[in-house]
Amino acid sequence: MRGETWKYSHSPHGDGGPDRHRAELYNIEFDPEERYNLIDRPQYQAVVRSMQSELLKVMANVGLTPETDRMPLDEGIQQKLPDQKIR
Repeated sequence: MRGETWKYSHSPHGDGGPDRHRAELYNIEFDPEERYNLIDRPQYQAVVRSMQSELLKVMANVGLTPETDRMPLDEGIQQKLPDQKIR
């Protein structure tokens, strides 16, 4: 999810399990190279909640829910991933 100032992303896991990767929040106005993930900073939690809410609305508009939003992983790529916990 991207706005003029903020970019929020998360990567749902293809197997339906809990997300294994930390979500990301960047202030793209001041950090256009996305070097500083602000997701865990308390002062930005209102921004995180707002971006999550907007993402849920966009997903709903195309018929997705958090339960159906999957990022399937190609079997060949899955086998090549170096670490079992990210497969």
